This record gives sequence, structure tokens and C-alpha cells, in this order.
Amino acid sequence: MLIVTDAQNLREVLNRFPDIIVYNYTSPLEGFPVLRLRPMREELVNLNDGRFDYSYEDYIFRNDQTFLEMMKIIMPLYMDQKVCLLIKQGEPFTSMAESLLKIIQHRYGYNGILINDPYDLSMIDEYFDESDFSTPGLSMLDADKERYSYLMEYSRMKSEGLL
Repeated sequence: MLIVTDAQNLREVLNRFPDIIVYNYTSPLEGFPVLRLRPMREELVNLNDGRFDYSYEDYIFRNDQTFLEMMKIIMPLYMDQKVCLLIKQGEPFTSMAESLLKIIQHRYGYNGILINDPYDLSMIDEYFDESDFSTPGLSMLDADKERYSYLMEYSRMKSEGLL
């Protein structure tokens, strides 16, 4: 399960899902690992014209570092763990989070949910069918896992002075 919410709803999320992995995406709240997935400033210019989703996806998957940050979300979901992304409510942060959810849904067929208030969380079982990767999404995930493994091994070898 992938949940996107703000700091005001975090306590409720943690009470409901005590084993959830929490990442700070755009929230000012400290104490959680920060995902370095924020788009470049020049990409935010296109935030509301429909091109942002495509340029953001391109930014994530053409850059090895941002790709590795994205895999911090995807790999736990693949391992059937729950992930929560903390955001700051308001623009451009909500639009960025919605775009990220669209990218994940488009690439992997995995549906996340944006929790705006405690009521949304209380209705999660009734209105949100537990998501899983689609069949085409699993094919894309296999390719991404291969790239991820290569990058992680390359990083390990470089840090150990083997390269």
C-alpha cells in the first residue's frame, strides 16, 4: 500500500499501520528519511500545463540518482510492505505528489492513495482496493530491478575501491 499524506495525518497513519515505512517527500517535518525526488526548479514551470508529468517522469528515470530514490518507494511495495510519503499540503507540493502517483501508476500499474484528512483514512478499506502491480507493470519492474541491482553493485564496488 502506498499512502501520500501530510504531517497532520501522520499519527493516524502510524496508528493504523504501525509497520509502515515513512519517507519525507516534500514535508518540512524532520525525523524521517528524505527522498531526493523533487523536480528541478525549471521543471516546475510546466507544473500546470500537462507536460509536467512527462518531464518529471523523464527526470526520474534518466538520472541514476533519482532512479535509486524512486526505487526506495518501489522495492518495499514489491516486498509487500506499506509505504507512506509525507508531503506539505498546497501548491506546488500536492501537484508534485499527484504527479508522482500518476508516474507510479503508469509505469507499474500500482495505485497509491492521497489521504487529505482522517476521514479519507477511515474509508480506506471501503473505497481503496488493495493495490498490486499490474502484469505489464511487473515486466517494467523486472527491468528496473535489474538496473537497480547493477547501480547498487557499481556503487558498492566504487566505494570499496574496486573501480
